[in-house]
Amino acid sequence: MKRLVAIGFVIIALMAVLLFWSIDENLCENESPYHFSGKCLAVNVANAEKNDANAMYNLALYYERTNLTLSKQWLVKAIHAGSQLAQARILDECGSGKLFSVSEAERMLSEHAKSKGKSELLHAMYFYLGGSCHGINIDHARRFYREDFDSGLMLCPVARKYANLVLEGQGKDNDRKISVDLLTKCMRNSAVGSDAFVTAERLLKSLN
Repeated sequence: MKRLVAIGFVIIALMAVLLFWSIDENLCENESPYHFSGKCLAVNVANAEKNDANAMYNLALYYERTNLTLSKQWLVKAIHAGSQLAQARILDECGSGKLFSVSEAERMLSEHAKSKGKSELLHAMYFYLGGSCHGINIDHARRFYREDFDSGLMLCPVARKYANLVLEGQGKDNDRKISVDLLTKCMRNSAVGSDAFVTAERLLKSLN
């Protein structure tokens, strides 16, 4: 009997710990990664060790103001874990006076894109189309294009950048075909009448 009571207390204690941890995680969603409490920092470290891309990205932001080297290490890990936020962060924080030099951003985006999925490829295309700190290099951007692109947060921005460059007379004959393909898929993934849809439709008409 005593043994059963002891086992019961152990089970209750474990449930309490799990409940406390769950509550902590929910509370951490309302905390800015830049100002994590000790508990939320511990929660994100634990989740990052489980290959949680969002937690890795949070840690990159947490250390951004105090330990830039460690911040960049977490950002690279987040990219490798598939975080689109981390990829977008590099595009936003690239260039003179920002977190990443042009060469750093190029290495992190292009090398990673070669071995990962469509989102990474689209981010690399946007980078080389002049959407960040890198100058326009449509030949480099073309290397990351895939015919099976069908969705993604960067699909429409890439489609617009590509089309505008083609309309300005840049690129080769095949680039017009690529632009049409990207714009068509952008429209397919956008709500009819939305800014993304209307802009893609207008550019598509200009290309045809």
